[in-house]
Amino acid sequence: MYSLAYHNNAIIISADHRLLPESTIDDILEDLDDLWYWVISKLSDVLENLSDICFESSGFRPALQVDYEKIMVCGESAGGYCALQLALRANKLASRSQGSLPQIRAVVPIYPMLDLKAPYWTEKYTKNVAENPQYPTSVIDNYFEAMEKDRKIVSNAPLNIGN
Repeated sequence: MYSLAYHNNAIIISADHRLLPESTIDDILEDLDDLWYWVISKLSDVLENLSDICFESSGFRPALQVDYEKIMVCGESAGGYCALQLALRANKLASRSQGSLPQIRAVVPIYPMLDLKAPYWTEKYTKNVAENPQYPTSVIDNYFEAMEKDRKIVSNAPLNIGN
């Protein structure tokens, strides 16, 4: 991805979202919606501020801009699922806006989770991955039990660049 971004003068944004099993799919989708809102409403200002901060003493001020006609998302595994969901949700908003909001033009899901209701994710049975034995179910059960006792709400603080 870095090479692709470099050769195409692109910006990489790495999304920080809540994770399963501590959160729900709805929480993750909410995080994706928040990310998309931030990209379309705040990213341009962040880049302008970064340009001012990073180059203020150099006398050189490049014009850092977002090209909303060339947005691509990608992700691996659960991130692939998130990339697909973000593209579907963002493009649905774009079609409802009659062209006033940008669309995601390309999606690169790398070995994505696609069906969260598939037996692999919903049924309890031994799942050896790459010939490695699975953790004993007691380890996982103890984790969930401890998680329920000490349940915390996780959130991300807003990015305040230059403040």
